[in-house]
Amino acid sequence: MSLERSLNLPAPELTPLFSAEMEKGESYDFGNTPDGKYEACSYSSGAFTGNRLSGTLLDCSGNWKTTRADGVVTVNAKYMLKTDTGDIISIESSGSSVESGKGTAYFHERLFFKAGSPKYSWLNDTVAIGFVRESDDNKVMLDAFLIN
Repeated sequence: MSLERSLNLPAPELTPLFSAEMEKGESYDFGNTPDGKYEACSYSSGAFTGNRLSGTLLDCSGNWKTTRADGVVTVNAKYMLKTDTGDIISIESSGSSVESGKGTAYFHERLFFKAGSPKYSWLNDTVAIGFVRESDDNKVMLDAFLIN
């Protein structure tokens, strides 16, 4: 018996929400903590585009990473978006690193939205995930998907 049948629900599907490219700003190394090596990084600029929302990344965004003894990197990030319509949306995320099998790592993140604008209030109740990769040229790319 499959899980889908036991719950009598359709399997979830992913719908692209937006793609973002961000420029890394200042980085901070806190050193080794009881949880592992702790680092933080701000994002100095960026933009996001999607079918239902597009705009720019505000410079109060950033991430906080812990590299555990087993080599896994956990991340907590906060993205502040300003849409093309001038509305502000906050995204809080958490996740961990995953090896792609091709020698590059990326992050799986769970995304939680806060939007006060009636136009984007639908985001407050969404379930979303993100795939994040960092490039060698100081950029971070995020692809966000709604789980339907």
